[in-house]
Amino acid sequence: MDEVNILIQARLGSSRLPGKVLLPLAGKPVLAHVVERCLATAGVARVVVATTDAAEDDAVDACARSSGADVFRGADDDVLGRLAAAAQAFPAGHHVRVTADCPLIDPRITGDVVAAHVSGGYDFSYNDVPADFPRGYDVEVLTAALLAWLAARCGDAASREHVTPYVYAHRGDFNVFKLPPAREVADLSAYRLVLDEPADYELLRSLFERLGKKGMFGLDDVLGLLEADPALAAVNRDVAQRQPPRPPPVKK
Repeated sequence: MDEVNILIQARLGSSRLPGKVLLPLAGKPVLAHVVERCLATAGVARVVVATTDAAEDDAVDACARSSGADVFRGADDDVLGRLAAAAQAFPAGHHVRVTADCPLIDPRITGDVVAAHVSGGYDFSYNDVPADFPRGYDVEVLTAALLAWLAARCGDAASREHVTPYVYAHRGDFNVFKLPPAREVADLSAYRLVLDEPADYELLRSLFERLGKKGMFGLDDVLGLLEADPALAAVNRDVAQRQPPRPPPVKK
């Protein structure tokens, strides 16, 4: 089955910027932008917001539904388990993993990864962040079988929170596709376009204010603006990105 769903992991309980996925951005919540951009992705059958059973995430549920997504609710402290359960509730052959703190995610880039993944028969496909694509444009596609395999076998904290560390650490064990860089000769790691800290929010608001008239603007529009205005790109340059630890081996 080649049908593809997008699973958006979302919750209000962020430690660094509480409630970030529902912060207002250009007239609607951050999550609404993420859902809208996922719905615009070619080759996708369904968009599902996977949130938690916590009462505070009733607001995430309501925003997701009003934005046109389906909703699955599961464990707060087990993201991998929640996504695997969402995949069972909304079956498809492949699932795209997206996080709700990426309101600039580009439907064209996501669609390129999806198309290559399905046509090539890969287990796992991704775009290399942050070198080839800036943070905030992360796309991962897993077969339903691989997602279920990870959920059943990876019990370490890094995998349960970040879902795919095991795959990156053991790429040789899987059939993996990496999307070519956004630009042939460019390291885009200096750009941070994800929402974790107040400085990230300041930058995102500025980008939507200046590019919003274009409609669903893409990565090329954002890079063009940041290159033309280096001071804008520096707004959140000092924000440190947390890195998940390498997971331990698992039994196959």
